[in-house]
Amino acid sequence: MRGRARASALVALLLVLALVLGACTGSGEVDTPGRETAAADDGDHSQEADASAPAPGIEGHQRGGRLTVLADKAPVTLDPTRASRPDELSILSLVTRSLTQYRYDPGAGAMVLVPDLATDLGDPNKDFTAWTFTLRPGLTYSDGSAVRAADIAYAVKRAFATGKLPGGPGYNRDYFVDGRRYRGPFRDGTDYAGVKVSGDSITIKMRRPFPDMAHYAALPTFTPIPPAADRRPRRYGMDPLATGPYEFDSYEPGKSLTLRRNRQWDPGTDPARHQYPDTWSFRFGVKANAIDELLIDDEDEAQTTASYTDVQAENYPRTLLDASVKERVVRGSAPCTRLWYLDMRTIESLEVRRAIGLAFPYRQYWRELNEIEGVTRIPATTILPPGTNGRLAYDVLGNAGARTDPAAAAELLAGADEVGFELRFAYDEQDRVAKAARAVFTAAFLKAGFTVTAVPTTGPGAAINMRPGEWCADWPSGAQWFPKILNRPDVDASLDEIAGLPATEAVTAWGELDRDIQQNHYPAVTVGYPGKAFLHGSRVGGMSVNDVRGMPNFTDMFVEQP
Repeated sequence: MRGRARASALVALLLVLALVLGACTGSGEVDTPGRETAAADDGDHSQEADASAPAPGIEGHQRGGRLTVLADKAPVTLDPTRASRPDELSILSLVTRSLTQYRYDPGAGAMVLVPDLATDLGDPNKDFTAWTFTLRPGLTYSDGSAVRAADIAYAVKRAFATGKLPGGPGYNRDYFVDGRRYRGPFRDGTDYAGVKVSGDSITIKMRRPFPDMAHYAALPTFTPIPPAADRRPRRYGMDPLATGPYEFDSYEPGKSLTLRRNRQWDPGTDPARHQYPDTWSFRFGVKANAIDELLIDDEDEAQTTASYTDVQAENYPRTLLDASVKERVVRGSAPCTRLWYLDMRTIESLEVRRAIGLAFPYRQYWRELNEIEGVTRIPATTILPPGTNGRLAYDVLGNAGARTDPAAAAELLAGADEVGFELRFAYDEQDRVAKAARAVFTAAFLKAGFTVTAVPTTGPGAAINMRPGEWCADWPSGAQWFPKILNRPDVDASLDEIAGLPATEAVTAWGELDRDIQQNHYPAVTVGYPGKAFLHGSRVGGMSVNDVRGMPNFTDMFVEQP
């Protein structure tokens, strides 16, 4: 699950899935911004194991100036070990480097996995239970000291200290040797069997095959941390030792962050980043409408300002009225799928589950959520979101992920002899949006022939058979999406089979599994992928959307000089 506070989100979602999923389905496929629907998703994230440094220059780039970034929310932490949310990962990409990294390919409009601190994407053993990474020569910290493989080994061990440093991605506990027993260097010492250092190389050992290790290694969990710099672990995120093009200048959690150039950073060792602005100034907690007003008007400082808060639905039409504003809206996607899970213990009939999908009031629901169809909410027909390697285009319901068809739903109910089937969902009676959604749901499902009961509670003990949720991935692999908890022999057998396939074959197999689960089971209504719509000022260049993170590619951005 995506680091975006993903550790806790994953736990919550696994609980939901364990209760709800007995089988799976998904809707079909829908166009994403700037991308055509195809038999297979042409936005697959590729890998470039031999990517060289420095990173290719961004067209029209200029050096110098201050780039201001506004956001309505603030990062929870900027400790590399604890960081998991998209904003945390993206901001840290300017400051810290990892074993691997993603860089934007403007020709393909997609992110490419490339080596970062390592010379390649890692050398696995035959069964993917050990990965060896060798560091590039000439790597230094912002204080001028040399980066050592032992510092990355320490960072790996540090990630197990979840009692002192909560919130990290957590894959080390699931995959690494002794991941369920070792509790990090502060409690259990630094003698950990899962990591071995030899010269400039580090080998990480797994307790089970982990073909996706090269993707995991792109997270800041794998930035080097010298033990001597970690004497106060809980405060490390206040000023992490930089290996990237920028270092902390000042940081006031929840309010602001200023970055200055890291003079020790060598672009000749970095295939993924640039150092264009002199200074980055992040300001957090700014009201979303105020951000829109400032950037639409584009006066003075706003010209060198950008935001990663989506344009608000009420303001989006204004961006379309003026061509000069419209061209300053950068659109893309995030690696998530939003769903309404169906309790397959009580909704046993596949026909009834599909009838729910046909009767679902997609567009009305999105309007109540203040979403913009095709912009901040992209209709979904697959479980796997756009950009996932091997994703196939299919549409089980034939509704393009957006059309409501009460007549077709009623026909399925009648054929299954389930007219009047009761749907029960919870809502928070103190929430205006939830109340409005309840009214929309009730009208739509009654029209299709269901009985509807809205339960005025959000508690886990509510007797409901529909529940909303979201599934997000930390990297573009199908392995992130189908944990072995579906309790369907055919699905579990496929999971076992795919786990043993070479990586190139597994890519296609994940897409096929997605389609097969949806066709044969349909455990959830797919109700859209989150789209992104970011505004920037007229003198900000190089802005694109990193659809692995659902954030701007900060490392490509620059300020046009007056």
